[in-house]
Amino acid sequence: MRKIQKSMKTSRRKLFKQLSQWLLAGSALSNAMLRPITAKAAEWQKAAFEAKDSQAVLATLGISNPGPGKQILLDVPEIADGGASVRARIMTTLPGTDWIALLIDKNPQPLAAQFTIPSGTEPDIELLVTLPQTSMLRAVVRAGGKYYTVNKEVKVAVTNTSRY
Repeated sequence: MRKIQKSMKTSRRKLFKQLSQWLLAGSALSNAMLRPITAKAAEWQKAAFEAKDSQAVLATLGISNPGPGKQILLDVPEIADGGASVRARIMTTLPGTDWIALLIDKNPQPLAAQFTIPSGTEPDIELLVTLPQTSMLRAVVRAGGKYYTVNKEVKVAVTNTSRY
């Protein structure tokens, strides 16, 4: 009887030891799997964001004479009430689109945003921007290694200078 009890105690100890090792390993593995994956940020174009006018932004980005954006939709309101939060949507049907930017002529930093579009993704961007005054908005799209642009003016009904 003692042999059986002794072997059961040994077996139970081995079982608990192995079980605790498996639980520890499983805990470490699940912790590693649940940790957020760090995405690689696109190279930040500091000089482009610091440029003071749209032409300087385009020059800094190496864009000269972009073609007409007949296949680009820049959906913005004609009149913005206050300019504090203006919705802008940029969509294109140009094949091979891999980059989209939005420029706002009369902003202190005209390059409002730029997006890298992964292959196989629908090039459709929507964002909110702040307009201090009536401005020309420019959507710039790179597709197939060429640049295209479309412009639309947004009139600000009440000038918003509180943020600038």
